[in-house]
Amino acid sequence: MLRLSLLFTIYCSIDASFYHSEKPTLDALELWHCTTDAINDTCVQSSGADRDQVQLLWSDLMYSETRNLKCYLACMYKNVDFMNSHGELVGPTIVQENENLITMEEFELCDDVAKRIADQCEKTFEFSYCLTHTNHTNHK
Repeated sequence: MLRLSLLFTIYCSIDASFYHSEKPTLDALELWHCTTDAINDTCVQSSGADRDQVQLLWSDLMYSETRNLKCYLACMYKNVDFMNSHGELVGPTIVQENENLITMEEFELCDDVAKRIADQCEKTFEFSYCLTHTNHTNHK
């Protein structure tokens, strides 16, 4: 399984407020996107996600609420071991692979938002959206 040096997010999932600027977040997401091209192509095909929506997700943090994009994110998380076979988000892996970008407390904050959601596509979407749109600095 391909390991990432940063997320996420999946997702992807880094919050701009960590840096007080969007540029580092977008740079990190672009790096993640580039290092996962093979997985990206597989997940676009298997989910039926619109490539333009995927590009907007990575380039501008624009989350389309289409089912296909949500399942694309779930596919990405599963393929980098951020989600286990039971549909649970794997905090230690997410935090470790995103060293200095996300803390366990930040993971737990967004996991609390998503953990009661049974559908893996919805769960991943809500978790990733939380990480990229919540002001985590207020919770440190």
